[in-house]
Amino acid sequence: MEIGKSKLLCTIAPARLKAFVRLLKMIVKIHGPQPLHFQDGCLTQTIGGNNFVVELDAKNFFSNPKGFTVSIIATNHHLQQLSFITSSDAKIYDREDELFFCGSHTAGTLLKSSHAAPLVETPFLQGAQKLGEDVRVEDPSGLLKFVGKAQLVNLLCFRGQLERIVPRGKQAYTLCAASLETLSGQQSDAVFVSSHFLSLAGKLEMTLSLWHNEEGVWLKTSSRSNMVNALTTYELLHEGTIN
Repeated sequence: MEIGKSKLLCTIAPARLKAFVRLLKMIVKIHGPQPLHFQDGCLTQTIGGNNFVVELDAKNFFSNPKGFTVSIIATNHHLQQLSFITSSDAKIYDREDELFFCGSHTAGTLLKSSHAAPLVETPFLQGAQKLGEDVRVEDPSGLLKFVGKAQLVNLLCFRGQLERIVPRGKQAYTLCAASLETLSGQQSDAVFVSSHFLSLAGKLEMTLSLWHNEEGVWLKTSSRSNMVNALTTYELLHEGTIN
């Protein structure tokens, strides 16, 4: 393929490109083929509607993070192209209407977007009130496996503290193993419903917390995934329960 008139933004190593593609596929599953705006290798915006905010630090992916400032539209078709670039560092070129990823023997593209992504004030939830304490998830991989593909998850609070989650159609999962016996037979004093629980979360250093502002109660999920410096999501929850 001819490179033509283009500007080299940065390079990305094969393992990092694989992780980048995997992360974008997770976002596309929620967001669809909508604009994503990266600023210096970081993404902060709403996805899949105004009730779900993502803060992603992906600077570690790129040889020159400041060069990766661009609005893109990722589709499964184009991401599949990128997944075949595996043999060497890929060069990322800025062309008129696309990003061109050039490997040794294969290449792929991501479309550029002329539409700006919705602005999100940072830091998000500034001035909000925390409800209870942070919950450090003891076994992130186990929790992700337990939740599986459940689209709706009840979050149960006891004495103002997030303690349990209940995916639709499953039994309760107590987040802190030491609290399992203590909570036995007790009734929760508040229940919230998440429709994106762990839908965009890594398997490392996971913490959960609840926050309240004028819009309602938000679930903050902080984690890391392979080669990602930081990944935080904020979801506006529904009050009540699902069966």
